Amino acid sequence: MEEYQDKELATKIAYLQQHVELGFGYTGKDVVMAGRYPYMKWWERESEADEKLALACMEYTGTADLADRPINEVSGGQKQRILIAKVLAQQTPIIFLDEPTTGLDMVYQEEIFRFAKALAGQGKTVLMVVHELNLASKYCSRILLLGEGTLLADGAPQAVFTEELLSRAYKADICVERDEVNHNLHITTRMSQEAKNREAALLQRICGN
Repeated sequence: MEEYQDKELATKIAYLQQHVELGFGYTGKDVVMAGRYPYMKWWERESEADEKLALACMEYTGTADLADRPINEVSGGQKQRILIAKVLAQQTPIIFLDEPTTGLDMVYQEEIFRFAKALAGQGKTVLMVVHELNLASKYCSRILLLGEGTLLADGAPQAVFTEELLSRAYKADICVERDEVNHNLHITTRMSQEAKNREAALLQRICGN
């Protein structure tokens, strides 16, 4: 098995963890420029080419206007797009995103999935840990479904996102429907009438009715 030093590995794989804590005083551009550090010697500073690349990555992710803004003053969605720009600036063949859409609204969630698909179209290998099944079925080419402490299925979304497999993975009754117009999958939970009646009775007690 081939082994890499940390800095060398950072030129192969870019990783965006689920929760990123950033200190005060860093601007959006500072964060994105950090993606260039694996390519610099300890005595070197960022070059003009590094800065141009960082700004191009910010422009692509729609964050160019945040280059000089303190990172602690931007919204959650803006911060996540800045971090995506940092990943792009790292210029690695493999990108690993750990729940990159957690806590974001639907606009930012879909935007990040679009970025990931576009990167894959450019030859990057993009691995994402996600819970947004409807977006995953729309944008991902391959799904690894985990459940019951193991890998339940591996394949195209249409083959993996079945009611049987998803119900096993989530320990719930899952409904999978296909949109007749755009053929996208629509995945929801399904509640039995007995469960609905029990929930309604409990709600009446809670509300004092």
